[in-house]
Amino acid sequence: MKKTLLTFFFGLQFSTSALAANLPPEIMSSAAQRVEYGLNPALAIVYLEKGQAPVIQTWGRRNLNPQSETITAQTSFELGSLSKIFTALEAALLIEQKKLSPEQNLKAFWPSNWGVLPTALENISLQSLLAHRSGLPRLPANFAPANPDDPYQDYSSEKLIAFLSGFSPEKTPAAYSYSNLAYGLLGALEAPLSGSPNYNTLLSRDLFSPLGMKSTGTAAPVPPHFLAQPHFDGIAVPAWTFSEVTAGAGALRSNAEDMARFLQAQLTPPPTPLGKAIQRSQMRLPGEDKPHVAYAWHVIEYKGSTLHFHNGQTGGSLSFIGLDLKQGKGAVVLTNNTDAVEDLGLHLLNPNSPLRKITDLRRPTATLENYTGQYQLAPGIFFTITQAAGYLQAQLTGQPTLRIFPTDKAHQFKYQAVEATLTFQSDDKGKITGLNLEQNGQTHWAGRE
Repeated sequence: MKKTLLTFFFGLQFSTSALAANLPPEIMSSAAQRVEYGLNPALAIVYLEKGQAPVIQTWGRRNLNPQSETITAQTSFELGSLSKIFTALEAALLIEQKKLSPEQNLKAFWPSNWGVLPTALENISLQSLLAHRSGLPRLPANFAPANPDDPYQDYSSEKLIAFLSGFSPEKTPAAYSYSNLAYGLLGALEAPLSGSPNYNTLLSRDLFSPLGMKSTGTAAPVPPHFLAQPHFDGIAVPAWTFSEVTAGAGALRSNAEDMARFLQAQLTPPPTPLGKAIQRSQMRLPGEDKPHVAYAWHVIEYKGSTLHFHNGQTGGSLSFIGLDLKQGKGAVVLTNNTDAVEDLGLHLLNPNSPLRKITDLRRPTATLENYTGQYQLAPGIFFTITQAAGYLQAQLTGQPTLRIFPTDKAHQFKYQAVEATLTFQSDDKGKITGLNLEQNGQTHWAGRE
Protein backbone atom coordinates (compact mmCIF):
# COMPACT_ATOMS: atom_id res chain seq x y z
CA MET A 1 0.00 0.00 0.00
CA LYS A 2 1.21 3.47 -0.78
CA LYS A 3 2.09 5.49 2.27
CA THR A 4 2.83 9.15 2.79
CA LEU A 5 4.83 10.96 5.44
CA LEU A 6 3.98 14.57 6.16
CA THR A 7 5.28 16.96 8.81
CA PHE A 8 3.65 20.23 9.71
CA PHE A 9 4.72 23.39 11.51
CA PHE A 10 1.99 25.40 13.22
CA GLY A 11 1.92 28.87 14.71
CA LEU A 12 4.64 30.26 16.91
CA GLN A 13 5.25 27.12 18.92
CA PHE A 14 7.63 25.63 16.37
CA SER A 15 10.50 27.28 14.62
CA THR A 16 11.25 26.46 11.01
CA SER A 17 14.23 24.47 12.24
CA ALA A 18 12.12 22.18 14.44
CA LEU A 19 12.62 18.50 13.79
CA ALA A 20 9.86 15.94 13.56
CA ALA A 21 9.93 12.93 15.83
CA ASN A 22 9.98 9.62 13.98
CA LEU A 23 7.40 6.91 14.44
CA PRO A 24 8.99 3.81 15.99
CA PRO A 25 9.72 1.05 13.44
CA GLU A 26 7.43 -1.38 15.25
CA ILE A 27 4.53 1.07 14.80
CA MET A 28 5.34 1.47 11.12
CA SER A 29 5.48 -2.30 10.65
CA SER A 30 2.31 -3.06 12.61
CA ALA A 31 0.27 -0.37 10.84
CA ALA A 32 1.49 -1.45 7.42
CA GLN A 33 0.60 -5.08 8.16
CA ARG A 34 -2.94 -4.18 9.23
CA VAL A 35 -3.53 -2.42 5.94
CA GLU A 36 -1.73 -4.99 3.80
CA TYR A 37 -3.72 -7.83 5.38
CA GLY A 38 -7.02 -6.02 4.83
CA LEU A 39 -7.79 -5.54 8.53
CA ASN A 40 -7.91 -1.77 8.13
CA PRO A 41 -8.58 -0.34 4.66
CA ALA A 42 -6.91 2.87 5.83
CA LEU A 43 -4.97 4.12 8.82
CA ALA A 44 -3.83 7.60 9.81
CA ILE A 45 -1.51 8.15 12.77
CA VAL A 46 -0.56 11.50 14.28
CA TYR A 47 2.26 11.75 16.81
CA LEU A 48 3.58 14.83 18.55
CA GLU A 49 6.31 15.47 21.05
CA LYS A 50 6.24 18.90 22.64
CA GLY A 51 8.75 21.22 21.00
CA GLN A 52 8.92 19.16 17.82
CA ALA A 53 6.90 19.16 14.65
CA PRO A 54 3.97 16.76 14.41
CA VAL A 55 4.35 13.61 12.35
CA ILE A 56 1.48 12.35 10.23
CA GLN A 57 1.71 8.93 8.64
CA THR A 58 -1.00 7.41 6.44
CA TRP A 59 -1.52 3.99 4.92
CA GLY A 60 -4.07 2.48 2.59
CA ARG A 61 -7.01 3.61 0.53
CA ARG A 62 -10.53 4.87 0.93
CA ASN A 63 -11.86 1.31 0.81
CA LEU A 64 -10.67 -2.22 0.03
CA ASN A 65 -10.91 -1.66 -3.71
CA PRO A 66 -7.26 -1.40 -4.85
CA GLN A 67 -8.34 1.26 -7.35
CA SER A 68 -9.88 3.58 -4.74
CA GLU A 69 -8.34 6.86 -3.61
CA THR A 70 -5.13 6.83 -1.59
CA ILE A 71 -5.47 8.15 1.94
CA THR A 72 -3.74 11.44 2.74
CA ALA A 73 -3.44 13.75 5.73
CA GLN A 74 -6.55 15.52 4.42
CA THR A 75 -8.76 12.41 4.31
CA SER A 76 -11.65 12.65 6.76
CA PHE A 77 -12.62 9.96 9.26
CA GLU A 78 -15.56 9.63 11.61
CA LEU A 79 -14.41 10.55 15.13
CA GLY A 80 -17.31 8.96 16.98
CA SER A 81 -16.99 9.57 20.71
CA LEU A 82 -13.85 11.67 20.32
CA SER A 83 -16.50 14.31 19.63
CA LYS A 84 -17.11 14.36 23.39
CA ILE A 85 -13.66 15.90 23.92
CA PHE A 86 -14.73 18.88 21.80
CA THR A 87 -18.19 19.11 23.39
CA ALA A 88 -16.52 19.22 26.81
CA LEU A 89 -13.93 21.76 25.64
CA GLU A 90 -16.76 24.05 24.49
CA ALA A 91 -18.25 23.75 27.99
CA ALA A 92 -14.88 24.69 29.49
CA LEU A 93 -14.76 27.75 27.23
CA LEU A 94 -18.27 28.77 28.28
CA ILE A 95 -17.07 28.56 31.88
CA GLU A 96 -14.05 30.75 31.09
CA GLN A 97 -16.43 33.23 29.45
CA LYS A 98 -18.57 33.26 32.62
CA LYS A 99 -21.60 31.96 30.73
CA LEU A 100 -21.64 28.79 32.84
CA SER A 101 -20.18 27.45 36.06
CA PRO A 102 -19.42 23.79 36.77
CA GLU A 103 -21.82 23.70 39.72
CA GLN A 104 -24.80 25.10 37.82
CA ASN A 105 -27.64 22.65 37.37
CA LEU A 106 -29.84 22.06 34.38
CA LYS A 107 -32.46 24.46 35.62
CA ALA A 108 -30.05 27.36 35.12
CA PHE A 109 -29.50 26.75 31.42
CA TRP A 110 -32.56 24.80 30.29
CA PRO A 111 -33.93 26.24 27.00
CA SER A 112 -37.29 27.93 27.50
CA ASN A 113 -38.64 26.45 24.26
CA TRP A 114 -38.10 22.95 25.65
CA GLY A 115 -40.87 23.41 28.18
CA VAL A 116 -40.57 22.98 31.94
CA LEU A 117 -37.62 20.99 33.21
CA PRO A 118 -38.82 17.96 35.18
CA THR A 119 -38.24 18.45 38.90
CA ALA A 120 -36.35 15.17 39.16
CA LEU A 121 -33.65 16.53 36.83
CA GLU A 122 -33.18 19.97 38.37
CA ASN A 123 -30.14 18.95 40.43
CA ILE A 124 -28.16 17.46 37.54
CA SER A 125 -25.13 19.74 37.30
CA LEU A 126 -22.93 20.64 34.36
CA GLN A 127 -20.07 18.98 36.20
CA SER A 128 -21.96 15.72 36.54
CA LEU A 129 -22.80 15.73 32.81
CA LEU A 130 -19.11 16.21 31.95
CA ALA A 131 -17.96 13.47 34.33
CA HIS A 132 -20.57 10.85 33.33
CA ARG A 133 -22.05 11.09 36.83
CA SER A 134 -25.43 12.61 35.96
CA GLY A 135 -27.40 9.41 36.43
CA LEU A 136 -28.55 9.59 32.81
CA PRO A 137 -28.32 6.23 31.02
CA ARG A 138 -26.00 5.42 28.14
CA LEU A 139 -28.95 5.70 25.76
CA PRO A 140 -32.55 6.76 26.43
CA ALA A 141 -35.22 4.08 26.77
CA ASN A 142 -37.09 5.44 23.75
CA PHE A 143 -34.06 5.17 21.48
CA ALA A 144 -35.49 3.08 18.63
CA PRO A 145 -33.74 3.91 15.33
CA ALA A 146 -35.79 3.69 12.17
CA ASN A 147 -32.56 2.77 10.38
CA PRO A 148 -30.14 0.65 12.46
CA ASP A 149 -27.39 1.45 9.96
CA ASP A 150 -27.68 5.15 10.91
CA PRO A 151 -29.05 5.01 14.43
CA TYR A 152 -28.62 8.57 15.73
CA GLN A 153 -30.00 10.64 12.87
CA ASP A 154 -33.71 10.44 13.79
CA TYR A 155 -33.53 10.94 17.56
CA SER A 156 -35.23 14.34 17.83
CA SER A 157 -35.50 16.95 20.57
CA GLU A 158 -39.15 15.92 20.96
CA LYS A 159 -38.07 12.33 21.71
CA LEU A 160 -35.40 13.55 24.11
CA ILE A 161 -37.83 15.78 26.01
CA ALA A 162 -40.39 12.97 26.13
CA PHE A 163 -37.82 10.65 27.68
CA LEU A 164 -36.52 13.19 30.18
CA SER A 165 -40.04 14.10 31.29
CA GLY A 166 -40.49 10.63 32.72
CA PHE A 167 -36.95 9.90 33.91
CA SER A 168 -35.65 10.21 37.44
CA PRO A 169 -31.99 9.45 38.31
CA GLU A 170 -31.48 7.32 41.39
CA LYS A 171 -28.85 9.65 42.83
CA THR A 172 -27.21 12.98 41.95
CA PRO A 173 -24.29 13.02 41.52
CA ALA A 174 -24.39 9.38 40.57
CA ALA A 175 -21.63 6.83 40.26
CA TYR A 176 -19.69 6.88 37.02
CA SER A 177 -21.75 5.55 34.11
CA TYR A 178 -20.70 6.39 30.57
CA SER A 179 -23.53 8.25 28.83
CA ASN A 180 -23.95 9.15 25.18
CA LEU A 181 -27.26 10.70 26.19
CA ALA A 182 -25.56 13.12 28.60
CA TYR A 183 -23.16 14.41 25.96
CA GLY A 184 -25.83 14.64 23.29
CA LEU A 185 -27.88 16.72 25.73
CA LEU A 186 -24.86 18.86 26.62
CA GLY A 187 -24.08 19.58 22.97
CA ALA A 188 -27.68 20.61 22.35
CA LEU A 189 -27.70 22.93 25.36
CA GLU A 190 -24.45 24.73 24.50
CA ALA A 191 -25.54 26.41 21.26
CA PRO A 192 -28.45 28.45 22.74
CA LEU A 193 -26.15 29.72 25.50
CA SER A 194 -23.93 31.37 22.88
CA GLY A 195 -26.62 32.48 20.47
CA SER A 196 -25.47 29.94 17.91
CA PRO A 197 -27.96 28.21 15.59
CA ASN A 198 -26.50 24.73 16.08
CA TYR A 199 -23.71 22.60 17.51
CA ASN A 200 -21.58 22.56 14.36
CA THR A 201 -21.67 26.34 13.89
CA LEU A 202 -20.84 26.87 17.57
CA LEU A 203 -17.77 24.63 17.58
CA SER A 204 -16.59 25.94 14.23
CA ARG A 205 -16.67 29.50 15.59
CA ASP A 206 -15.28 28.85 19.07
CA LEU A 207 -12.87 25.92 18.59
CA PHE A 208 -12.09 24.87 15.04
CA SER A 209 -11.52 28.26 13.47
CA PRO A 210 -9.20 29.57 16.24
CA LEU A 211 -7.18 26.33 16.11
CA GLY A 212 -6.94 26.30 12.32
CA MET A 213 -8.97 23.09 12.04
CA LYS A 214 -10.49 23.86 8.67
CA SER A 215 -11.77 20.34 7.90
CA THR A 216 -13.43 19.38 11.19
CA GLY A 217 -17.18 19.40 11.75
CA THR A 218 -20.39 17.42 11.37
CA ALA A 219 -20.83 18.08 7.65
CA ALA A 220 -19.75 15.66 4.96
CA PRO A 221 -16.35 16.55 3.45
CA VAL A 222 -15.95 17.40 -0.21
CA PRO A 223 -13.20 16.13 -2.57
CA PRO A 224 -10.28 15.96 -2.24
CA HIS A 225 -11.05 15.93 1.50
CA PHE A 226 -13.17 12.81 1.10
CA LEU A 227 -14.45 10.59 3.90
CA ALA A 228 -12.73 7.25 4.29
CA GLN A 229 -15.49 4.71 3.62
CA PRO A 230 -16.53 3.16 6.95
CA HIS A 231 -16.36 -0.65 7.27
CA PHE A 232 -17.78 -3.00 9.87
CA ASP A 233 -15.73 -6.16 10.19
CA GLY A 234 -14.27 -5.50 6.74
CA ILE A 235 -17.65 -4.88 5.07
CA ALA A 236 -18.48 -1.39 3.73
CA VAL A 237 -21.27 0.28 5.73
CA PRO A 238 -22.90 3.74 5.60
CA ALA A 239 -21.43 6.67 7.48
CA TRP A 240 -23.43 7.84 10.49
CA THR A 241 -25.31 11.13 10.73
CA PHE A 242 -26.56 12.77 13.91
CA SER A 243 -29.46 14.91 15.03
CA GLU A 244 -28.94 18.13 16.95
CA VAL A 245 -29.57 16.37 20.28
CA THR A 246 -27.15 13.52 19.57
CA ALA A 247 -24.37 15.44 17.79
CA GLY A 248 -22.43 16.24 20.96
CA ALA A 249 -21.93 12.54 21.62
CA GLY A 250 -20.36 11.51 18.31
CA ALA A 251 -21.08 13.55 15.20
CA LEU A 252 -17.71 15.05 14.33
CA ARG A 253 -15.47 14.15 11.42
CA SER A 254 -11.90 15.27 11.09
CA ASN A 255 -8.61 14.45 9.41
CA ALA A 256 -5.05 13.83 10.52
CA GLU A 257 -3.91 17.32 9.62
CA ASP A 258 -6.54 18.95 11.84
CA MET A 259 -5.98 16.50 14.68
CA ALA A 260 -2.28 17.38 14.62
CA ARG A 261 -3.28 20.98 15.26
CA PHE A 262 -5.53 19.86 18.09
CA LEU A 263 -2.71 17.86 19.72
CA GLN A 264 -0.44 20.88 19.48
CA ALA A 265 -3.02 23.02 21.27
CA GLN A 266 -3.38 20.38 23.99
CA LEU A 267 0.36 20.23 24.67
CA THR A 268 0.98 23.97 24.18
CA PRO A 269 -2.26 25.85 24.87
CA PRO A 270 -2.38 29.28 23.22
CA PRO A 271 -2.34 32.40 25.45
CA THR A 272 -6.05 33.03 24.91
CA PRO A 273 -9.32 32.24 26.69
CA LEU A 274 -9.45 29.09 24.58
CA GLY A 275 -6.00 28.14 25.87
CA LYS A 276 -7.26 28.56 29.43
CA ALA A 277 -10.27 26.43 28.55
CA ILE A 278 -7.95 23.70 27.25
CA GLN A 279 -6.02 23.75 30.52
CA ARG A 280 -9.28 23.60 32.47
CA SER A 281 -10.51 20.71 30.35
CA GLN A 282 -7.48 18.62 31.31
CA MET A 283 -8.18 18.93 35.05
CA ARG A 284 -9.78 15.99 36.80
CA LEU A 285 -13.35 16.52 37.91
CA PRO A 286 -14.41 15.57 41.46
CA GLY A 287 -15.34 11.93 41.93
CA GLU A 288 -14.18 9.32 44.38
CA ASP A 289 -14.58 6.16 42.36
CA LYS A 290 -12.59 5.27 39.28
CA PRO A 291 -12.20 5.93 36.44
CA HIS A 292 -11.03 9.49 36.92
CA VAL A 293 -12.55 11.83 34.36
CA ALA A 294 -11.51 15.31 33.26
CA TYR A 295 -13.67 17.18 30.73
CA ALA A 296 -14.55 14.00 28.80
CA TRP A 297 -10.96 12.81 29.05
CA HIS A 298 -10.46 9.57 30.95
CA VAL A 299 -7.36 9.84 33.14
CA ILE A 300 -5.53 6.67 34.09
CA GLU A 301 -2.28 5.57 35.65
CA TYR A 302 -0.89 3.20 33.05
CA LYS A 303 2.45 1.37 33.22
CA GLY A 304 4.16 4.26 34.99
CA SER A 305 2.49 7.02 32.95
CA THR A 306 -0.48 9.29 33.60
CA LEU A 307 -2.55 9.31 30.42
CA HIS A 308 -5.48 11.38 29.25
CA PHE A 309 -7.30 9.40 26.58
CA HIS A 310 -10.55 8.76 24.76
CA ASN A 311 -11.58 6.39 22.01
CA GLY A 312 -14.45 6.47 19.58
CA GLN A 313 -16.47 4.10 17.44
CA THR A 314 -19.22 4.44 14.88
CA GLY A 315 -20.78 1.71 12.79
CA GLY A 316 -17.62 1.48 10.69
CA SER A 317 -14.81 3.62 12.11
CA LEU A 318 -12.53 3.66 15.15
CA SER A 319 -10.54 6.51 16.66
CA PHE A 320 -8.14 7.08 19.55
CA ILE A 321 -6.60 10.16 21.13
CA GLY A 322 -4.17 10.18 24.03
CA LEU A 323 -1.94 12.60 25.91
CA ASP A 324 0.94 12.21 28.34
CA LEU A 325 1.07 15.77 29.62
CA LYS A 326 4.04 15.16 31.91
CA GLN A 327 6.17 13.73 29.10
CA GLY A 328 4.76 16.13 26.51
CA LYS A 329 3.44 13.49 24.11
CA GLY A 330 0.24 13.18 22.11
CA ALA A 331 -1.10 10.60 19.67
CA VAL A 332 -4.14 10.13 17.44
CA VAL A 333 -5.09 7.03 15.46
CA LEU A 334 -7.90 7.01 12.89
CA THR A 335 -9.20 4.10 10.85
CA ASN A 336 -12.23 3.19 8.75
CA ASN A 337 -12.89 -0.30 10.09
CA THR A 338 -13.81 -1.84 13.43
CA ASP A 339 -10.54 -3.78 13.84
CA ALA A 340 -8.91 -2.46 17.03
CA VAL A 341 -6.20 0.21 16.82
CA GLU A 342 -5.99 1.52 20.40
CA ASP A 343 -2.79 -0.46 20.99
CA LEU A 344 -0.99 1.69 18.39
CA GLY A 345 -1.83 4.88 20.24
CA LEU A 346 -0.98 3.51 23.68
CA HIS A 347 2.38 2.21 22.46
CA LEU A 348 3.27 5.61 21.05
CA LEU A 349 2.56 7.21 24.42
CA ASN A 350 4.24 4.46 26.44
CA PRO A 351 6.60 1.96 24.76
CA ASN A 352 5.91 -0.49 27.61
CA SER A 353 2.38 -0.91 26.27
CA PRO A 354 2.42 -3.95 23.96
CA LEU A 355 1.33 -4.02 20.35
CA ARG A 356 -0.97 -6.89 19.48
CA LYS A 357 0.38 -9.52 17.13
CA ILE A 358 -0.90 -9.11 13.59
CA THR A 359 -1.34 -12.36 11.65
CA ASP A 360 -2.06 -12.70 7.96
CA LEU A 361 -5.23 -14.81 7.81
CA ARG A 362 -5.95 -14.21 4.16
CA ARG A 363 -6.34 -17.24 1.93
CA PRO A 364 -5.96 -17.62 -1.86
CA THR A 365 -9.01 -16.93 -4.00
CA ALA A 366 -9.04 -20.50 -5.33
CA THR A 367 -9.06 -21.92 -1.79
CA LEU A 368 -11.94 -19.73 -0.67
CA GLU A 369 -13.93 -20.48 -3.80
CA ASN A 370 -14.43 -24.02 -2.51
CA TYR A 371 -16.66 -22.67 0.25
CA THR A 372 -18.70 -19.99 -1.50
CA GLY A 373 -22.40 -20.61 -2.07
CA GLN A 374 -25.65 -20.98 -0.15
CA TYR A 375 -26.28 -23.27 2.80
CA GLN A 376 -29.80 -23.86 4.17
CA LEU A 377 -29.98 -23.67 7.95
CA ALA A 378 -33.80 -23.88 8.13
CA PRO A 379 -36.68 -23.38 5.70
CA GLY A 380 -36.16 -19.89 4.25
CA ILE A 381 -33.01 -19.32 6.34
CA PHE A 382 -29.70 -19.49 4.50
CA PHE A 383 -26.04 -18.81 5.01
CA THR A 384 -24.65 -17.03 1.96
CA ILE A 385 -20.89 -17.44 1.83
CA THR A 386 -18.89 -15.05 -0.36
CA GLN A 387 -15.29 -13.93 -0.50
CA ALA A 388 -13.48 -10.59 -0.75
CA ALA A 389 -9.94 -9.31 -0.08
CA GLY A 390 -8.71 -12.77 0.91
CA TYR A 391 -11.44 -13.54 3.46
CA LEU A 392 -14.68 -15.47 3.56
CA GLN A 393 -17.82 -13.51 4.39
CA ALA A 394 -20.95 -15.06 5.89
CA GLN A 395 -24.42 -13.57 5.72
CA LEU A 396 -27.32 -15.25 7.48
CA THR A 397 -30.76 -14.34 6.17
CA GLY A 398 -31.90 -11.06 7.73
CA GLN A 399 -28.54 -10.38 9.36
CA PRO A 400 -25.48 -8.33 8.33
CA THR A 401 -22.57 -9.79 6.40
CA LEU A 402 -19.58 -10.60 8.62
CA ARG A 403 -16.09 -11.87 8.01
CA ILE A 404 -15.12 -15.34 9.19
CA PHE A 405 -11.46 -16.18 9.83
CA PRO A 406 -9.66 -19.52 9.42
CA THR A 407 -8.57 -21.40 12.53
CA ASP A 408 -5.90 -24.09 12.88
CA LYS A 409 -8.54 -26.75 12.24
CA ALA A 410 -9.30 -27.89 8.72
CA HIS A 411 -12.35 -26.23 7.14
CA GLN A 412 -13.13 -24.28 10.35
CA PHE A 413 -13.72 -20.53 10.36
CA LYS A 414 -14.41 -18.30 13.33
CA TYR A 415 -16.33 -15.06 13.64
CA GLN A 416 -14.68 -12.16 15.46
CA ALA A 417 -17.82 -10.05 15.81
CA VAL A 418 -19.77 -12.82 17.59
CA GLU A 419 -18.90 -16.01 19.51
CA ALA A 420 -19.54 -18.59 16.81
CA THR A 421 -17.71 -20.84 14.37
CA LEU A 422 -18.60 -22.37 11.01
CA THR A 423 -17.07 -25.75 10.27
CA PHE A 424 -17.50 -26.89 6.69
CA GLN A 425 -18.00 -30.59 5.92
CA SER A 426 -16.84 -32.44 2.81
CA ASP A 427 -17.51 -35.76 1.12
CA ASP A 428 -14.90 -38.42 0.34
CA LYS A 429 -13.96 -36.52 -2.83
CA GLY A 430 -13.27 -33.28 -0.92
CA LYS A 431 -16.38 -31.47 -2.12
CA ILE A 432 -17.95 -29.19 0.50
CA THR A 433 -21.45 -30.47 1.26
CA GLY A 434 -22.52 -28.30 4.19
CA LEU A 435 -21.48 -26.57 7.35
CA ASN A 436 -22.02 -26.78 11.10
CA LEU A 437 -22.84 -23.59 12.98
CA GLU A 438 -21.43 -23.92 16.49
CA GLN A 439 -22.77 -21.33 18.92
CA ASN A 440 -23.81 -21.26 22.58
CA GLY A 441 -22.82 -24.87 23.03
CA GLN A 442 -25.10 -26.06 20.24
CA THR A 443 -24.41 -27.30 16.70
CA HIS A 444 -26.76 -26.66 13.78
CA TRP A 445 -26.38 -28.22 10.34
CA ALA A 446 -26.77 -26.24 7.10
CA GLY A 447 -26.68 -28.23 3.87
CA ARG A 448 -25.17 -26.74 0.73
CA GLU A 449 -27.68 -25.86 -1.97
